Amino acid sequence: MRLSPSTLNWSLAHVERFGDTDIFPLPFEYEAIRADWGRLLAELTAVEINDWVTSAYRRALTPKSRFGFRTATQLDPLDSLIFSALVYDIAKDLEGHRDPARERRVFSHRVKRGATDGQLYDPKWNFDAFKAHLREKCASEPTGWVVSTDVADFYSRIYHHPLDNALRTATSKTDHVDAIMRLLSEWNYVVSSGIPVGPAASRILAEMALVDVDQTLGDKGIDFCRFSDDFRLFAPTEREAHDALAVLARALGESHLTLSERKTDILPAVKYSSRHIDGERPGDAASLAGRVTSILEKYGYENDLYSEAELEALPAGMVRELEELDLNTVLRERAVDSRSYDVFMVSLSLRRLAQLKDDALSELVIENLHQFTPVFAQTMNYFRKVTPEPQRSEVGRKLLESTLTGASGHREYQLCWLLDLFSGSPDWCTVPALRDLYQADPSVIVRPKLLELLGDRGQAHFFRQGRRDVLNLSPWEQRAFIKGGTCMRQDEFGPWIRSLRPRLDRLGQTVADTFRRRAQS
Repeated sequence: MRLSPSTLNWSLAHVERFGDTDIFPLPFEYEAIRADWGRLLAELTAVEINDWVTSAYRRALTPKSRFGFRTATQLDPLDSLIFSALVYDIAKDLEGHRDPARERRVFSHRVKRGATDGQLYDPKWNFDAFKAHLREKCASEPTGWVVSTDVADFYSRIYHHPLDNALRTATSKTDHVDAIMRLLSEWNYVVSSGIPVGPAASRILAEMALVDVDQTLGDKGIDFCRFSDDFRLFAPTEREAHDALAVLARALGESHLTLSERKTDILPAVKYSSRHIDGERPGDAASLAGRVTSILEKYGYENDLYSEAELEALPAGMVRELEELDLNTVLRERAVDSRSYDVFMVSLSLRRLAQLKDDALSELVIENLHQFTPVFAQTMNYFRKVTPEPQRSEVGRKLLESTLTGASGHREYQLCWLLDLFSGSPDWCTVPALRDLYQADPSVIVRPKLLELLGDRGQAHFFRQGRRDVLNLSPWEQRAFIKGGTCMRQDEFGPWIRSLRPRLDRLGQTVADTFRRRAQS
């Protein structure tokens, strides 16, 4: 089986528009892939996908919540393109086999493919639509009961055999299913469970792992809705709520999945709404978030934690209404006070302050940097937008010190976004600090970015001294070393790359060709 040029073109457009994950910065390799896409596309369309051999991915602990952890995966860029393309080809079939969207029970990752724009999921079906439905249900059945629960370690516990069966039931494209299951097996070193956390293509596979569960709940007449693995069951009495929870537990067990006991609760609808949707008192996190939701919906905007829309692009009336909420105060209270911490409000406040270029709270953020781990990408964007050029060196030094000494178990994840900030300008961080970090940090997430930055800083002697040992590095570091090495003189870099290229893998050769051309121009 071979992939079509149109599918692979879509896959690259998807990554360029939405990222290769929703967790890590986009690797520079995609820039090289785009620059060499004409040759690479012809090569990839000629590949028998069933013979495709996967390359090294990288994983890191990342924040699932303020204190929660999850292991996220960043696939080798060519593997990512192949995986996304395979899922794209069968996504419409998979969507047709799910609980129908018109039933308003499953709100997560409804497929809506865009042929050329890289879109895979319908943005209208999101967590806010899920919450709005919950609000309606609680208001319409105020004397009822609500079961709130989710699946423990969902992605890592998805067994491949039930998933394989679900995919084969949904689509006749068996070669695609064969290829997808083989990729999953290789990434898990033949362990028969787990799908990558991070890539968008994984999400529809995770949805397919719950198709039988949705069907069982529907057949049993249980009123439910869910977003991904977050289930809500509705019942007229407490006893029936417990019975519904038991049905869900048994259905999940058939797929080797279990409920999270810590996150399971059964409450009267009024209490559930007050505690989890509307807020218990005016001004609390849920109430403020609800007010923001209303404002965004009023002006046709969605609550997207990762949106970085510029201030000038927002309607003036919307800006005025948001500013009336005093988001500076919200940031100060919701980020520092652990009793009222609210991820959405902290994220929104950071984005608004970044748009306004208001650095009044920058010291507060630095001093409490570990509190901002769940929104670290937005935090770095905040500093990128609000820090005046003359202050970058001092702010960068403080950010690095706070990251290295702060109370957080996510230092690797924090550093990957901090170094992404540093890549914007040499003013952010000194060369000695970068070299010290390279020598001290063994992370495959961090070291490639440090190599890029050392190259950007013109450290030709560093690359000159290390070029003979480049094949001893991981593939991710090899590619970053090649990019960084362009700071050497062209008469050094060119011959070195020509001698190195035959010993590199396919993507390494693409990177070598792209940056050799740039060094010559």
